Amino acid sequence: MELHLEEAPGSRGSATIVITNTGEQPLALKIYLGDNQMLPSGQEVELPAGQHPRSCAAWTTLPTQFLELAPGASQRMGVEIAVPGDAVGSYWTKIYIEETSQPEPAVRQINGRSYSVFMKQRLAIRLCEDAAGTGTLAARVANVIIPAVKAGIPGVEVTVENSGTRIARCSGRVELRDSGGGVLETLPLGSRGEFWVYPGSKRELSVEATVPLPAGVFTALAIVDFGAEYLVAGDAVFRVAENAGAGAPPAPEERQ
Repeated sequence: MELHLEEAPGSRGSATIVITNTGEQPLALKIYLGDNQMLPSGQEVELPAGQHPRSCAAWTTLPTQFLELAPGASQRMGVEIAVPGDAVGSYWTKIYIEETSQPEPAVRQINGRSYSVFMKQRLAIRLCEDAAGTGTLAARVANVIIPAVKAGIPGVEVTVENSGTRIARCSGRVELRDSGGGVLETLPLGSRGEFWVYPGSKRELSVEATVPLPAGVFTALAIVDFGAEYLVAGDAVFRVAENAGAGAPPAPEERQ
């Protein structure tokens, strides 16, 4: 879930969240802000609010920290943000909605023993603020490598870097091409072909062919649309040997 605001430096913006209790018991909730840092693998590391250099937690106001909802009830909650005059590029934080009421246990019988499992929900809403009219959008395919070919199936690792100050909301693919330039297979990068690269960081993505390649020379071409007026790309030339089924790594020629 995401709230995307685009307010000019020195201005204010707002958004609305609707929270609904879909259960059959009263629900008590705690609402708070927190930051996160995206690792190159795509895994997110949680940080306290205000700890990330591009956090907008300090600019964000929540109307309440606690909320109680009867079964089936809904509550609209406004979120306000005051953007400083010197803001440049993209900033972000997360709004956490965490259950504090005692949940109903789920009882399980395993090998004659009874177990009660208590689960508390916690949802996160990503709040992104792009300071309107500011910042730079810059990305490049920093590396494309073929670490191994197993049974004629190559794996491809792609590194995309963001040297700008705005979030690069990317869509990308890897085209496996034969020596004549024909496309043999197209593989999406990221989840359903989409991924984000945060300012000053990189994403490392990997894909694997689904169709074995015959012996020969091939090219893995990574193509990324990061929201600018042009695309960025990088490639690696690699060879599939007659004994590729043994899983021996190829000796690719890396290019970008």
